[in-house]
Amino acid sequence: ADTSLFVFHQKSDTIYLLLYVDDVIITGNNSSLLDNFARKLNSEFATKDLDSLSYFLGLEATLTFDGLFISQLKYARDILTRAQLLDSKSVHTPMVIFQHLTSDGPAFSDRTLYRSLVGALQYLTTTHPDIAHAVNSVSQFLHAPTTDHFLAVKRILRYVKGTLHFGLTFRPSAASGDIVAYSDVDWAGCPDTRRSTSGYSIYLGDNLVSWSAKKQPTVFRSSCESEYRALATTAIELLWLTHLLHDLKVVSGDDTRLATDLLKYPQWQVNGLSTCHSYEKLCASPTEGGLMCHRIHVCCNYENVFFLSNSVRYLLLRGRNPYRGRHLEVDQSPSPPTNLNLWP
Repeated sequence: ADTSLFVFHQKSDTIYLLLYVDDVIITGNNSSLLDNFARKLNSEFATKDLDSLSYFLGLEATLTFDGLFISQLKYARDILTRAQLLDSKSVHTPMVIFQHLTSDGPAFSDRTLYRSLVGALQYLTTTHPDIAHAVNSVSQFLHAPTTDHFLAVKRILRYVKGTLHFGLTFRPSAASGDIVAYSDVDWAGCPDTRRSTSGYSIYLGDNLVSWSAKKQPTVFRSSCESEYRALATTAIELLWLTHLLHDLKVVSGDDTRLATDLLKYPQWQVNGLSTCHSYEKLCASPTEGGLMCHRIHVCCNYENVFFLSNSVRYLLLRGRNPYRGRHLEVDQSPSPPTNLNLWP
């Protein structure tokens, strides 16, 4: 499922190796086996052992008393320094209420700066899923940014200023966690193309493991049809995640659920055979490889944190996610992930 991930599994022992260019992370459930593997790796390649995982590709990892905390504090500060906004006043939301950016307006003078900041923000969404939709919006105007677009980028940065210490917390589950996905759509939200923006967030137990906010490739004539397409897109990600967990030898719960605020009534008719077929496949019984689809109220849909700009509702939904700043209590795990650096 992931070409950068290598898995060794023998009886009850497991080793994971994640490779990116010359940076390697190895971890496993057997400390002695992990040490032997590191020595063999060092005998074949010129490596430098950086000890327990603390920093990897701009991601800061800290072991806490109840799990692992991933953040990008230094990276976010570097972006703010580049934009000269490190001392700016923070805001509560990354976008203005009901704001939809258009291509109209006076051109922004420094396109290189705009593209550099937006590109940096795209990588920041690795640990800041709440800015995914806002960053996706400003990314659509890299070819010809306007002053309004740059003001939108500055607002995102001011929001980042207030959430510098935020990140993702991953905690072990006492039992096999179910996979639960939330899906939603901002129908026809683009004033220029009338295309919709769909998004999803997927949880393994209580841990947020995958999310996205992306404009749909075609124009749909009804919000219902757009919601169906978003469900199909989310199902594709769920299928990939299931294969990845299988490769990792991770046993998840038997319950795979997809929640949306779309009403499901048999008498509804949707234009487009491909959309209908996708939804019928989604609603197949779990024993046939389908998903359990549930309707939830819009106020309970975690995916709405990507689309909301209202401060109260935004902060309410953000507080329910396992994404927030926290005081860190460092704990020495008996077998923490090890960061290796390969030298040519």
